[in-house]
Amino acid sequence: MGDLPRDTKTSPEKMADYSEKAYGRPDYDESPKEGTRKIVNEFVDNATTHGIPRVLNASRPWQSRLFWCVVTLIFAGVFLFQGSKLVQSYIARPTTTKISLITKSRLEFPAVTICNLNMLRRSMLKGTRFETLAALDRNHKVDGIGLEDSDYSWFFSDSSSGEETTTDGKTAEEDTTSLPYRGRRALNAESSYSDEYDYSGIEDIEDPNDWEALYNLSKGSDYNNFKNFVKPTKEELRTLGHKAKDFILQCSFDTEACSYENFTVIQNAEYGNCFVFNNAHKLKRGKRTTTSRTGSQYGLQLTLMVEQPEYIGILSPNSGVKVAIKDPRIYAFPEDDGIEAAPGFATSIGLTKTSISRLPEPYGNCIRKHDSFYAPEKYDFSQRSCLKLCLQETLNETCSCITDVLIDGTMCEVINREQGNCRNSVFKDFLKNKLNCDCSNACSETVFKPRIAISRWPTARYEAHLYDSLASINKKAARILTNVAQSRNNLVRLSVFYEELNFENVVETPLITVESLFGSLGGLLGLYIGMSFISVTEILVFIFELLRSVCCHKGYPSKHTKVSGR
Repeated sequence: MGDLPRDTKTSPEKMADYSEKAYGRPDYDESPKEGTRKIVNEFVDNATTHGIPRVLNASRPWQSRLFWCVVTLIFAGVFLFQGSKLVQSYIARPTTTKISLITKSRLEFPAVTICNLNMLRRSMLKGTRFETLAALDRNHKVDGIGLEDSDYSWFFSDSSSGEETTTDGKTAEEDTTSLPYRGRRALNAESSYSDEYDYSGIEDIEDPNDWEALYNLSKGSDYNNFKNFVKPTKEELRTLGHKAKDFILQCSFDTEACSYENFTVIQNAEYGNCFVFNNAHKLKRGKRTTTSRTGSQYGLQLTLMVEQPEYIGILSPNSGVKVAIKDPRIYAFPEDDGIEAAPGFATSIGLTKTSISRLPEPYGNCIRKHDSFYAPEKYDFSQRSCLKLCLQETLNETCSCITDVLIDGTMCEVINREQGNCRNSVFKDFLKNKLNCDCSNACSETVFKPRIAISRWPTARYEAHLYDSLASINKKAARILTNVAQSRNNLVRLSVFYEELNFENVVETPLITVESLFGSLGGLLGLYIGMSFISVTEILVFIFELLRSVCCHKGYPSKHTKVSGR
């Protein structure tokens, strides 16, 4: 092959060639005015828009061009006004909520947390710092009989669990107890998150476990504030609280037998030991409980014994069970949103499920996963857990003590004035949202709406059959359930089930997306100016050609001028 001819063009020549190939060679013999007129005429002849060509068409009378100019400017102004409002709305990130009903053949069963309303067992107090709590009950009478004369030795003398018992072994049935008013001090408990104290008079108490002295300082006809003095540690609650095998006597799920071993235990500052069925944190994914059945004969069926002889009167004005129903991955707080089930009744709780999905930034402030969030044993994030933990962590950092068992730490002493003042300050800041707790709603949340029905239980004739069944599996039940009255004082029948195998799906979605924004702007363009986005492109090309024409005439030589290299 022969040698290729060498390219001898200079850089200016190459640039001119590129411009010619890309956009066509300008006619440099034309004046700038003629070139501009030619580009305008070509745009007027070929533009797909309506108003602007009529304004630029030189062949039309000036009156017509003026008219179309005014019309175009007016509607362009209207477009800009409405378009700016639309863009502002998009920047504000509004949302809308879509609600749909989804039916499935099988649903995941919620976590069911059950707690005895009595925190500490009376029979376990001997030799502990709480031993004198039981003595407070002996100062009062039940039906004219002093509690020191009420003989519950039959219950405490032979504990089926083999645990240590008290020597006096005496208690009362709280629903018939009459206590005198003995007011000294006020308590302000504005929410379940705080227990702000007035410490007047408490400096005279030297021992934080002097329960009688603290009792004498309490104020209020129902003594509800006294319980705030009694703050067992997590280990004390675990040891002194009620046990699953004596609390959960019968269990079935979807007619299949289960037992107390299917429950996991957690400690709660208000109720002591609580027991969770279907705790996802403790179960592998494949073992989480689901159901394909509805109705009160299915779901979770429980027979619970509250052990009223174990109740401490001053701590337990009510008898029964607290029930909290939550997403299996969320930590439950029965003291805040639990349902009370009374002994002597069958309580049926029918559930409907609602799944909620919220949008994170920039549409909302929900939290997908809180990087700094510490939940008890790493449960999923929830706003309630976050708020409670934030309060306790702040107390621990600021006052060097805590008031709940959610985190590890030293329990605050009620007679410590310095700690008390510090706590009161933290509680006030918490109630005023001054603790900077980053606790927005969770982006994904599942809630269960309960419908509750109760009936008297057990009947007199059924109680005999029930006693035969329970006495054979639990020695405490055999000692307590001696007649119908005792059965109704100590037994709770609980049913938790789905009413339907469908759930309400609530999804938050953007009201204005990028796609809908451009669609709306395009509609406004077509309505007011008769343009599309293609028309906008044509105008941009037209402006570019005008600028290129002016630049080329200024910066490029005539076609008859020889371009020479350096």
